Amino acid sequence: MGGLVQKKDGTSICLLIFTINNEADAHEIFKQVEGYVDEAVIVDSSSDKHLNRLKDLFRSDPVKIYHTIPLGYPDPLRTFALKKIKSEWILYIDTDERPSEALLEKTRNLGPVDAYYVPRKEIRGYYTYHIRLFRRKKVKFTGMIHETAKVKGIVSTLDSKQLLFHLSGENLHKDRRYATIEVYTRLLAEVRPSMLLVLMRKLIEGSWSRRWTRFMMNSFIYLHLLIKKAFLTVVAIDEEKKDMKDYINLIRSEFSRLDDKSRFIALASSIDIARNRDLTSYLNLDNEAYVQSLPMLWIFNENGLYNLLRLIRSRVEENDFFEIL
Repeated sequence: MGGLVQKKDGTSICLLIFTINNEADAHEIFKQVEGYVDEAVIVDSSSDKHLNRLKDLFRSDPVKIYHTIPLGYPDPLRTFALKKIKSEWILYIDTDERPSEALLEKTRNLGPVDAYYVPRKEIRGYYTYHIRLFRRKKVKFTGMIHETAKVKGIVSTLDSKQLLFHLSGENLHKDRRYATIEVYTRLLAEVRPSMLLVLMRKLIEGSWSRRWTRFMMNSFIYLHLLIKKAFLTVVAIDEEKKDMKDYINLIRSEFSRLDDKSRFIALASSIDIARNRDLTSYLNLDNEAYVQSLPMLWIFNENGLYNLLRLIRSRVEENDFFEIL
């Protein structure tokens, strides 16, 4: 992989990987893919010890490594990563995935398409589909958990041989960390923000008692989650219906565990993010210099969820929610 090598159709392609204390997986993926790509970018959120190991592993390889703090999941850092890439196309692979030979061969002839849904074979045998092979300038990520990339252009789906193998048996729908992220970022993603702002204005400005205001707010959230659970269990594929029900119950449980102040912060951030439809810009994570400065601005904390919630809390406090209302 020495320099940019022009493909048959005149395009260049970059391998993109996000790492956190799993440098061996990143190196294994790179060695499998290096003959098919012209560029490789790794956005790393490891501790210093693992970062040094990562640099040692790639010492003789032309791989660009950028380090920042972990945020609990890689999605909020995708926009930052795209700004570090020069190639026209991107092949994005998670460290618990491995590409099939047919998928790698597809990178040699990408065709007149702007993005591909890549099949991913889950450990339980069924397939999910994700935008993982795409033109850099045609795709936008918002940083939301479980998001589907927004594509401006033609989208196609690869066949079942051109796939990613998902090696992890982790069920994200049972992970409290992901449920907590949902509470602070997507609690009200499906609600029209203008509707919610009217409701909250009446609650806060009205002559309600604090107890009654809290009761109304909590009732609204619980009703919303109940409707969301019913909807998701209808549209989900059969293999995921129970997981979806369990996941919404877990989100409800995580919200119930919060104290009043934390519930307010979760509500405020959810409304702000719902209005923007973009977590990345809300947290200023589309600013390259800011993202790269975070390890120096903060004492490095390996707990990504802690870091994400700290960013959200500081954003809510600086953007006075009551003044917005």
